Amino acid sequence: MAAPGFDWSGWLGHHDASAAGLAGYRRLGAQVLDLQEELPAGAGRARAYFHAARCLQLFADRLVEEAFADPARPGRLPQITVSQAESLYRQTPDLITAARQEVLAPGGPRDVDLPILLQGRVEPRGHALPLSHLQGMLRGAAAVVGLAEGDVRSAGSGAARAKALFAEAVTNRDSAQYLVGGLDGGALPPASTQQAADYAWAALAYAMGSLQEWAVAGILGDIDIDTVLEGHGQRNQGSEPPATGLEAELRALQAREMREAEQQRWRAMAEREEHGEHHHHHHHEHEHEGWRGW
Repeated sequence: MAAPGFDWSGWLGHHDASAAGLAGYRRLGAQVLDLQEELPAGAGRARAYFHAARCLQLFADRLVEEAFADPARPGRLPQITVSQAESLYRQTPDLITAARQEVLAPGGPRDVDLPILLQGRVEPRGHALPLSHLQGMLRGAAAVVGLAEGDVRSAGSGAARAKALFAEAVTNRDSAQYLVGGLDGGALPPASTQQAADYAWAALAYAMGSLQEWAVAGILGDIDIDTVLEGHGQRNQGSEPPATGLEAELRALQAREMREAEQQRWRAMAEREEHGEHHHHHHHEHEHEGWRGW
């Protein structure tokens, strides 16, 4: 399956665009869910197509959901968000068709072949990602990891690779959230914005891979998803190359420090809450004793 061919990156900035054109794609989500009911037991390859379509659809839905609070009056979003959602949505019809073909004629020729690898990422050239776009990607990552969790976690011992890929999806989702959450509301540096977006995108890639492996053990063969993400045109032209050498080490250190800061913050909050509950409990005990004495 080829990535959408238009190179959006040369003109994407922070200007807004109407999300109304995405309404039809969002309605297509109902067709994806209907497909699930059509799949017979044991149709592993058809389910692999379905899971890939569902992941793409769900991620895109979460990416743009703020513009559809009122479905009758879609709002506006950064142009890059609209373009990224369209890039993902446009890939799903071929996957739905392939799944249905697989049910009718198992093993026959398809326009798209398994495994389905994530592609079609849209990024701006010379601009930092809008915060709302990053927040949408975080929602998308959380949604697809949650989608995979029920199936993959309950899989048997024969699904070792599916579980390993799922663990990678969880790690990338959490890394994105920690990187953003550890700033305690401060401004997010452009490098950190990009790193968090990379983690969210990787979470989607690994969730798709884990569900396809769960449906058909061994379907990924010797494909390494990290290698696919780092090369092979996963980003549209105009984006910066992946960090290497010292820059990569500095980013990794920054992410680790962010995670540690976030963990410390949550521990402090938990201790404050526990102290507050303890104080509240003793206050009521003394109050009760006072009434009893009266």
